[in-house]
Amino acid sequence: MTSNASRARIALERLEAEDPRGHALQLLAAMAWCLLGGLGSTAESVGWGVLLAIALIRLPKSWVAYRPAIRDPAWILMGAWWLWGLLSLTWAVPGTDLVEGMKPYRWLLTPLLLWPVAGRPLVLLSCLGIGVFIQTVATLAMSWGPDGFTSYLEMRGLANLGDLSWQLTIALILAAAAVRFAPWRLLPGGLAMLAVASIAVAHAAFRFSLVTIALVVAVLIVRPRGGWSSSGRWILIATLLSVGAALVLHDDAAVVERTRHEMTQLRSLRWDQAVFRAGSSRGGGLVASVDFIAERPWFGSGRGSYPTLIAEWAEVRTAAEPKYAEIYESISRITNPHNIYMLSWVEGGVISVLLATAGLWTLAVRLWRRAARDPIMATALAIYTAVLVGSFISIIEFRAPGGLIALCMAISRNPCSLRRDEIDDA
Repeated sequence: MTSNASRARIALERLEAEDPRGHALQLLAAMAWCLLGGLGSTAESVGWGVLLAIALIRLPKSWVAYRPAIRDPAWILMGAWWLWGLLSLTWAVPGTDLVEGMKPYRWLLTPLLLWPVAGRPLVLLSCLGIGVFIQTVATLAMSWGPDGFTSYLEMRGLANLGDLSWQLTIALILAAAAVRFAPWRLLPGGLAMLAVASIAVAHAAFRFSLVTIALVVAVLIVRPRGGWSSSGRWILIATLLSVGAALVLHDDAAVVERTRHEMTQLRSLRWDQAVFRAGSSRGGGLVASVDFIAERPWFGSGRGSYPTLIAEWAEVRTAAEPKYAEIYESISRITNPHNIYMLSWVEGGVISVLLATAGLWTLAVRLWRRAARDPIMATALAIYTAVLVGSFISIIEFRAPGGLIALCMAISRNPCSLRRDEIDDA
């Protein structure tokens, strides 16, 4: 019996053969979008617009190949999550910005724009790698001053700080994947990229990056399946152990300094106030989220209601404990709990959090299965691991991580790098 993945592959190969010029144009647009996505939101928007236009022009010929993409369970669940959020605006609490709540997530459309050319995953991932590596080099150049590299909030790149944290992290992930899977002739380039990305991440000192990289390394070592005779595994392990040792010995590295400073600050506070201060006051945002969920657990407070709720919560807490007014004021500026599950539950209730969780982890399971035998899928899984980490401690519903979700989703449905007899159903 022909599997769904095999039928999808056959349909896309037929489409490419029947419309080679349209395929080439859409592939070039997708490559440009991946590359520009590593440079900044403005450039990415231009690339996305071109990709959309070409996909629409080509639609009369390509629509017959779209069945696997629009029936993708992960895509359907994420789309249903967004639609439920729109519905929740009808019962949103007073003060909710309804216009802001109606804004679409265009990355939900992106997997469909990438689908006809998803059979070229290595090309798309390579373009993404070029983009984020340019961003990494530019960030180091722009952050260099008389006293050396600046760090954290003082760093400057081609993108805003929120996007920069993702781009530097993805640069390191793709460099690690290159060291893990690239042939010997490309290994020096992979090691050089890994060194440059490690310097940038160490100076940026984003907690998100450090947690992500630890898990990504584990993923790249375990996937694909096989014996431990692979030299790539040992080279990656040895390289990253060397990087870790260098950070430990370099005691004044930004990442070490920032961690030490925060731990000292937290130890000086009462335990509950330390929880509020943790993670640049994000701990307080999560504590507040629990209170919001307890008040309206089933249907939530409406999409986009979190800023209104946190402002009111901080005001009430400040009135009750004036001596901690500074802490509560800091928490009131956290307009997103940096946790997609808590945010979904607060704003859309139980149904919203179930849809978000199911969509994100359905895609994770698919990538995990297919990464067992395919380095390209393992690389996509490594990138998606960053999204999964971000789903707990960052914001993943905006452009940069949303684009990563879209790219991984498109690649995951079309395992063209595998031989036909190796494609499993999903």
